[in-house]
Formats: sequence, C-alpha cells, structure tokens
Amino acid sequence: MLFVDKHPNLRVRVVHGNMFTVAVILNEIPQGVKEAFLKGATSRLGRAIALYLCQKKVKVLVKFLTFPIFFTIFLALYFCFRFLYFLLTRYSFF
Repeated sequence: MLFVDKHPNLRVRVVHGNMFTVAVILNEIPQGVKEAFLKGATSRLGRAIALYLCQKKVKVLVKFLTFPIFFTIFLALYFCFRFLYFLLTRYSFF
C-alpha cells in the first residue's frame, strides 16, 4: 500500500499476483459455459474461481478429499447460489 499512498494520482490498478491469475483464468473461460469441474480447488485461487463461477450461474462440480473443505466454500456462497455448487464423490472420464 505504500506505493499507492505515495502516488495517489496514479491511474493504474495494483493487483496481487493471485488475483491476477484468477482474472486471467476467468477471462479464458468461453461465454455460455454452463458447467465447470474443479479438482482440488482448496487454495485461495480455487476458492475465488469457484465462488465467481457460481455467481455467474455456472454449475461448479468439485472433487475434494474431505467434506469440510467443500462445506466451508459452500457456506461462503450466497444462499441463492448454493444450488450451483456440487461435491462429487466419484467421477470418470470417457
């Protein structure tokens, strides 16, 4: 914050590396996606992506090793978006 305080008239947005990564990932998701699969999204990055996708009405399927991790993210969602967040117990790819 020191840099921002030192240059108050600077018209550049300062972004932390993790948030920049989230922005790049979300920008690469094509318009019209209705469903996304996230595996091991336990970090702040994964959490931010999952929360954002649910807010954009994208169904998010996640695979975690433990239920408490899923539940903490579930509770972070607004009540009206919780129906878009699913825990997978097993999955297979064709």
